[in-house]
Amino acid sequence: MRSKAFAVINIVVGIFILIAQLVSLILVYPKLIQLYKDMGVQISSSTQYYPLLATVFIAFLVYVMYAAVKLLKSKEPSNSLYKQNFVATIVLLVSGGLFLVLSLMSLINPIYSLAKSF
Repeated sequence: MRSKAFAVINIVVGIFILIAQLVSLILVYPKLIQLYKDMGVQISSSTQYYPLLATVFIAFLVYVMYAAVKLLKSKEPSNSLYKQNFVATIVLLVSGGLFLVLSLMSLINPIYSLAKSF
C-alpha cells in the first residue's frame, strides 16, 4: 500500500494557511480599510483586490483538503487519486509561498507607505 503522506501534508499545511487567510480577511483587512478611510488616503490596487484573491485561494485550499481527506478515507485509493494529491501538494506549497508574499505586500506594505506620507 502506498504512503498517504501527501494527504497528511495537504491537510496540515492547508489548515495553517486557511486559518491565516481567514484571520487576515476577517480581522486585519477591515481595520486596514478603516485606517485608510480615517486618514483620507487612497487604497492601493493590491489592497483592493486582496479579498477576491484570498477568496479564490481559500476555495483552492478547501478543494485540496477535500481531496486529501478523500485519499485518507478510501480503503483502496486509485492511482489517479495519489497523483492528484501529489500535484496538489506541490501546487499548495508553491502557491502558498507566493500568496504569503502577496498577502504581506497587500496588507503590511501599505501601512509603511501610509506612515511615509505623514
